[in-house]
Amino acid sequence: MLIQRISKENVGTVELDLICKNGRRIPTEYNCSVINDHQGHSKYIIAIGRDLRERKKVAYQLQQSQKMEAIGTLAGGIAHDFNNLLSVITGNISYALNALNIDDERHELLSEVLKSSKQAQKLTYQLLTFSKGGEPVKKISNINKILEESAIFSTSGAKTNCRFEFADDLWLSDFDEGQMNQVFSNLIINANQAMPNGGTIRIKTQNTEVETDSGLTLSAGPYIKIMIEDQGIGIHKQHLHNIFEPYYTTKQNGNGLGLAIVYSIITKHEGHIDVYSEVEKGTVFNIYLPALIRKMVENIKQKEINHVGQGRILIMDDQEPILKMAGRMLNRMGYETDFAFDGSETIEKYRKAYHEKNPFDIVILDLTIPGGMAMAFGQ
Repeated sequence: MLIQRISKENVGTVELDLICKNGRRIPTEYNCSVINDHQGHSKYIIAIGRDLRERKKVAYQLQQSQKMEAIGTLAGGIAHDFNNLLSVITGNISYALNALNIDDERHELLSEVLKSSKQAQKLTYQLLTFSKGGEPVKKISNINKILEESAIFSTSGAKTNCRFEFADDLWLSDFDEGQMNQVFSNLIINANQAMPNGGTIRIKTQNTEVETDSGLTLSAGPYIKIMIEDQGIGIHKQHLHNIFEPYYTTKQNGNGLGLAIVYSIITKHEGHIDVYSEVEKGTVFNIYLPALIRKMVENIKQKEINHVGQGRILIMDDQEPILKMAGRMLNRMGYETDFAFDGSETIEKYRKAYHEKNPFDIVILDLTIPGGMAMAFGQ
């Protein structure tokens, strides 16, 4: 059928999978042309082939990004509203705890409520990783420490053990410690679950230079490579292309968010993650993070202090309970507070205070502003 069509049209394009000796399939595209003999009859077909692996990879990355953007719109809105409610709860409980003696029975009860509320907040942070509100708050650090802490905590009490192969001269990286802890915890928990009878999780870090023609969806330059390998049940080939999709899971009790969150976090760190797996042999996840080539700088641990200050603070939020909670805490620290519910009111109060020679020292704004700020400037 294909040969007949090409012979009729003299040209044609076809996509085929080349099957290697090891069974691996390579997607290819062929541009075909017909060569006629001196009588005008079709005699040969000449075809020029092209490897489509890179194009397919880029198309998949684009499709994945579009899916993340779609779910981010939904998740971000839900998480923002829910987080506002939890902020009021945790803020007021913290304030009440400071007013109670630690030996008071109510202190213990409120501490338990606060602990549960913070666990609920972690769920909203998971949703926020899909949205613009979940952008990483980065600081320069060494990834080895975060990896080791996450691995030890995630395998505590399990039959598996971890084998660390950390590069001693590992370059520094700029990352969000909380989000990266979430990435490693998800991957190590998955590795642990893939080996119900026990085994070894190999965790390796190394410095690497990514070249322009590396085949990875990364800019050329220095990167930290992190490898997490298990000896578990593996992932079937038909599932590999879907494992990073939101709500896709092959686990009976899974929610399909773990690896989707991992993918979203790594992408927001301008990194790359890929996976290789063989059934009954194991799975390897490779993560690439942009590196900062500089000497290690020891972090100076700050002693915890009770903050006391002075000055005028203007707070804008459309939720009155949040304004009350924030005002109560700042007043206790020694600050004078005023409140606004939208952008227009914020600008008006700021201007009035400035002209009256009693300006605000700090202005705290909600991330999302009802009605935007354009109305405040008369635009």
